[in-house]
Amino acid sequence: MAAKTFQLKNPAARSALIAAAVVTVIAVFFCARWFFANTIATRSVYKEIAEISVLLGPSDPQTHFAHAVLLEKTFFPEDLPRSLSEFERAVALSPADFNLWLELGRARARSGDDAGAETALRRAQELAPNYARVAWALGNFLLRQEKNSEAFGLIRRASDADPQYSNPAITNAWQVFDGDYARIRELAGESRNLRASLAAYLARQKRFEEAVEVWNSLPESDRQNDLKANGDEIYREMLAAKRFRDAVGMSNRRFTTGTLFNGDFEIPFTLQSPTVFEWQIADGAEPQIAVDSSQKHDGNLSLILVFNSSDGTGFRGVTQTVATEPGRGYVLRGFYRSDAKAATTLKWTVSNAANGAPIAETAQIDARAEWKEFSVAFKAPADTDAVVISLKRGNCASSICPIIGKIWFDGLQVAEASKRNDSK
Repeated sequence: MAAKTFQLKNPAARSALIAAAVVTVIAVFFCARWFFANTIATRSVYKEIAEISVLLGPSDPQTHFAHAVLLEKTFFPEDLPRSLSEFERAVALSPADFNLWLELGRARARSGDDAGAETALRRAQELAPNYARVAWALGNFLLRQEKNSEAFGLIRRASDADPQYSNPAITNAWQVFDGDYARIRELAGESRNLRASLAAYLARQKRFEEAVEVWNSLPESDRQNDLKANGDEIYREMLAAKRFRDAVGMSNRRFTTGTLFNGDFEIPFTLQSPTVFEWQIADGAEPQIAVDSSQKHDGNLSLILVFNSSDGTGFRGVTQTVATEPGRGYVLRGFYRSDAKAATTLKWTVSNAANGAPIAETAQIDARAEWKEFSVAFKAPADTDAVVISLKRGNCASSICPIIGKIWFDGLQVAEASKRNDSK
């Protein structure tokens, strides 16, 4: 295609075109410089580079903000006033940006200008009244100024909007009010996130009665769903402190005090990280352990152990922790069927969950039996609130104690001695 040319014979038109071209070039230059300054400001990690961005884009609030942030990080005393000045300049260039007001408020607070900090933070809140991080920043500032009522109103708002603020909010309140539970509980108000975090914090402080009180004040649906992570933390703290009955209370009624869980083996086993209140099967290959539908005393399933050990070495135990009332009498009972080719030396034992001390044990399992009942009475220890029920090997009279064959268990239960069920 042939190029076309236009001749401007009118001097005025020619001058106007030249002027437009010059203006365009100038505009492109300044836009390019602004863009370049903004780019290097947002990506710079050195204050010297940030200073160049300020020279290239003196009217860009981002260059001043980036410079302020980097000056503050040097920790040189002479850079702190310069940093604050740059924050002020950034806000002056973009007075409707709540982020700049927020950072200016924090900078003023760090410099000791509390009145100026509060002014800046309140301006940020006016510009962004629904942003959690703005409410959090102003609330914490007011808390340090001992304006507690307004402070916790803002902190509750931040926590309700964003749960990440709940744990630090409770930690701060604990320090400010020196662990005054009643005061902190009052300030947490009806905020479910703050109450859940308070319950977890109390558990970490080993104040379990108060932790349970706060936790139980939350709706059950919240405890089982959105706040489950807090409940899991409380549960772990209780187990670590060997507060077994309290831990059972955190299980949403799946486990109960004084009761063996899944003693009929009708519920599928939790193979990956079962809780202490479920059946726990040790690692290993001997014996093979599974549930079986071909032999059962009642229900649909039983527990089967298949032994094939010619020398009797290696034994993977089966255990479960049962919460108990200290000093109360209980009975462990159940049924077994055995088809083994040698003396089994197996027995069920009861031990102290706190220190492992033996409490009671059943007679040894017979090598051959057709659904035979076993039982043993025991008294729960007074110094703890749980026992451990275990299937163990007994001592052998010789160095080689082979076990070959199958053993089934069913209908295991722990019950108070006065409430023992003899109907089976």
